[in-house]
Amino acid sequence: MSRATARDEPRAGADTGLVLPAPAAALLEALRVVRLGVDPYRLVLRQPWSSARGGSYRRQGWLLRLEVQGGRCGWGDCAPWPAAGTESPSRAAAALKVLAAGRGLSLAGLLARAPCRGCVRFACETAVLDVLGQVLGCPIRDLLNPAASGRVAVNAALGRLDAGTPVRLGVAADQGYRTVKIKLGLRPMAEELSRLERLLQQWGSQVDVRVDVNGAWSLRYAARALRRCAQWPLEAMEEPSDAACMRVLARWQEGVIFPLAADERLARLRHRPGAVRRWILKPSVHGLADTLRLVRRARTAGVQVVFTSLLESGIGLTAVAQVAAALGCTDVAHGLGTAAWLAQDTAPAPVGEGGTLALSEGPGLGVRPYSRRRWASVSSARGPG
Repeated sequence: MSRATARDEPRAGADTGLVLPAPAAALLEALRVVRLGVDPYRLVLRQPWSSARGGSYRRQGWLLRLEVQGGRCGWGDCAPWPAAGTESPSRAAAALKVLAAGRGLSLAGLLARAPCRGCVRFACETAVLDVLGQVLGCPIRDLLNPAASGRVAVNAALGRLDAGTPVRLGVAADQGYRTVKIKLGLRPMAEELSRLERLLQQWGSQVDVRVDVNGAWSLRYAARALRRCAQWPLEAMEEPSDAACMRVLARWQEGVIFPLAADERLARLRHRPGAVRRWILKPSVHGLADTLRLVRRARTAGVQVVFTSLLESGIGLTAVAQVAAALGCTDVAHGLGTAAWLAQDTAPAPVGEGGTLALSEGPGLGVRPYSRRRWASVSSARGPG
């Protein structure tokens, strides 16, 4: 399918929650599952990933391999991380087992078998869209938005705020990153704020600094911190306190010059979507259909949308980047510059150069996994069944 054909009038894909061009929506019913395989992987990180919600030194999950008639094969990445809001590995494994028994179903029927949200849902949706893009000859992003760009601005993920942060920030700036993200909530608040203030004095005019507290501060500490940094040149602050209700968040937002961002607390914004100025969307947590609904709500409320990954493998990161290119704000950096954290990978991952990811022009995901022999040696996660 040419790019021009991808602009056909959109039509909802059956009851999948997806809004696709008419030819793609028709294929959801026409194409049948020949086989659905599940390949486990375990990937080591170059250094531990730390946040106030816990840390990790590896990522593990499953690649979903969807084969349809005609020989097409689509891929998805299911990488549970319960601390970030996904289902547990055991629940994911059980759901994958149900999907793997879906031989003979239409693609729409396969999606109907998947959970309503979560990383299993997103892996299934990704594999389906990969197939559709291959058949129709366009990238996934064009299926979701024919006007999508093939480039996505991203931030550099610097990890926790510590004595080495200024050096890491300097390296990121030299590499062309204009936005960096730093984790707070891992050391005493006064110590972190003092470090942050010095960092902003040194770098604030050259690089946008985004911080993520992961809800670690109490109400009292968060209020105190926001009073202190209310006029600081922060690019944004994510999740200052898990204890804050929407009314409190809205009051805090009015008192600072930078956006506050909701991530793990998005479900609580149902009745007050404009309490903060930014939403952080993780398709591996919400699933794509729910992500699309959240994007529409955010736009209606005038809220910025930033996409971020969960340290997925190259297949999952590419999928999130395709979604961000189609649906994300173009004037902010997205949290997708995470490929370098993995010491091994399952597929070529989009790597930020100069703070930008350049996505493949190939159909579907635009990437295929490496030979399983290459990454199976580091894969010992137990598969479903």
